[in-house]
Amino acid sequence: MRRFLFYLVPSTILMLSIAIMLSGSFLKKPWVKEEDFALYLERMIENIKGGSWEEASINLKKLKTAWKKVLPRLQFSIERDEAIEIDVNLARLQGFLSGKDRPAALAELYEVYERWNNLSE
Repeated sequence: MRRFLFYLVPSTILMLSIAIMLSGSFLKKPWVKEEDFALYLERMIENIKGGSWEEASINLKKLKTAWKKVLPRLQFSIERDEAIEIDVNLARLQGFLSGKDRPAALAELYEVYERWNNLSE
């Protein structure tokens, strides 16, 4: 019995760790509507293309809130640098929105979108 536990405990811990590290694509999915990061990204793209800067600012706040809710779930399955880069992109995006710079804002949004899609790879 003791020998069985000697092998069982480390094996269980190892399998649990691997499962957590590979679960990024599952953990990235929204559990509630307020966590739907991809939805707010798409809305912001539509807002900026349409020139409605006030709506884009509102959706940016929702996007940041969604990111802050999803990040604790993802922190063990993604690289830390990727999370920091998304934070930096969102900060730049806020600056571009306040300056009403459409091309730069769209470029940042598409970069965030690409990073979001590549998080679980």
